[in-house]
Amino acid sequence: MKLNLQLPKTSIATKRIPTLIGIGVLVIGLIAGTVLFGNGTGVFAPRASAETTPKNIRITNVTDTSFTVSFMTDVPTIGFVKYGDSAKSLKLQTSDDRNQLSGSTAEFSLQHITVRGLSQNTTYYYVLGTGSGATFDNAGQPFSITTAKRSGAPAAAKTIYGSVTTESGAPADGAIVYIKIADAGDMSSLVKSSGSWAIPLSNARTPDGSGYAKIDDTTRVALDIRGKTASQKLEFTTVVKEAQPVVGLTFGSQPTASEPPAAALALAETKVTTNDIATVVPPTTTEKSASASGKLTGLLDESVSVTESSTPAAEITHVDVDASESATVTTSQPKIIGKAPANTVITIEIHSETAINHQLSSNDNGEFEIDVAALGKTLEPGEHTITYSYTDPESGEIITKTKTFTVANTSTQLAQAQPYGTQNPYPIGGATSSASTATGSADSKGGSASDSATTSARSSMPSTTSGVPVSGSVGTTLALIVGGLFFIISGSWSFWIASQLAKEESTA
Repeated sequence: MKLNLQLPKTSIATKRIPTLIGIGVLVIGLIAGTVLFGNGTGVFAPRASAETTPKNIRITNVTDTSFTVSFMTDVPTIGFVKYGDSAKSLKLQTSDDRNQLSGSTAEFSLQHITVRGLSQNTTYYYVLGTGSGATFDNAGQPFSITTAKRSGAPAAAKTIYGSVTTESGAPADGAIVYIKIADAGDMSSLVKSSGSWAIPLSNARTPDGSGYAKIDDTTRVALDIRGKTASQKLEFTTVVKEAQPVVGLTFGSQPTASEPPAAALALAETKVTTNDIATVVPPTTTEKSASASGKLTGLLDESVSVTESSTPAAEITHVDVDASESATVTTSQPKIIGKAPANTVITIEIHSETAINHQLSSNDNGEFEIDVAALGKTLEPGEHTITYSYTDPESGEIITKTKTFTVANTSTQLAQAQPYGTQNPYPIGGATSSASTATGSADSKGGSASDSATTSARSSMPSTTSGVPVSGSVGTTLALIVGGLFFIISGSWSFWIASQLAKEESTA
């Protein structure tokens, strides 16, 4: 008897191709496409316009833990700074001071961005950003700055302050007050919605950051106030004693200076140094608008201390105006305490968006206290300045003192990320329990279910060719191959377009 065995003929659509081939093509395509995309991200990265390119960039307020970058754009935009302690790893990002306090993403034409939480005497690298993510660097390299050393003793607790109004007499909300002092680094302050501003001179450092600057009442101060438009500019020179407060600052008019303006003290905008940028390079093609991990950090107010301890910090509710150091309170309605001659009338003014003016008398021991809560007032998070004055009963002289303090932003909290929110939707224990229950149910039948399953497993035999399990699937494999080719083609196209744009920009 002769057997004639023939294999059934199959079309290409039903042929079995090992799925591993498709997976291999997909992996190769993913790697190649990613490399090509990485070299050609200029095609897809946000491209800045002239209206959102930073201008008049200045570096101020360099301390051992922070520094401030300010700049102007032709139109309001979202400004930010990406930074890190390595030029190749700028994973941290922070925004305008107003957005840091409010937690919003408002747009401004005049940006004042303070980078906080830094280490002393450390070099940091950063780039500027505007809009939806376009970044600006220094000829292809990030800018750099070195924080000050934590050494020496600060100057006496002096704060210069005042108010600025526009040409129409309205508060110059969003303007920036820059000050320059000989043998000290530049400092700045945003003008609040009330028109007030304040700069504590105890934070002033030497230009090289090696220690605190020496400042007294006769130290000359050059002020440069810039508004939201290029035409809003005001320059003024005085001494520290006459800058508590500085009065009559209005755009469109020149106040009477207590000393003639000094060209040597004018703020330079064209000098390029480590801490003062004059030129901006178009957006980089290697830096993305967000960090690799997708997290935005550095958005906390500097008064908030973030630690890994679960023990809450002690609550601080009092500000002692006679203390040698500035206080940080954890309430928006603190109590102000101090001492003066016994039974003396004292005038207290708190400079903030919620301006407070109050008079009270000291007790027989010379102690006085003002309760912000009792006045029905609330102070916003951030730095505030207190000025209190009284007439000395012995000499008849008017005594005026100033004290700064900070209201911590206690509403800003860091929550530990949970992999599935508050509850794991895949309870492994539940599945195990269900399986155990099923097993127990089968066993309760005297083992008949087990015997039946065993018998069924032994008698289950594939009887035909179509019933034999065969690995591989033409549809799945082709889909994986197409996906890999897509990554390769898209990456190549991105790389080619980016190369053409680079050639055009270099030619221009």
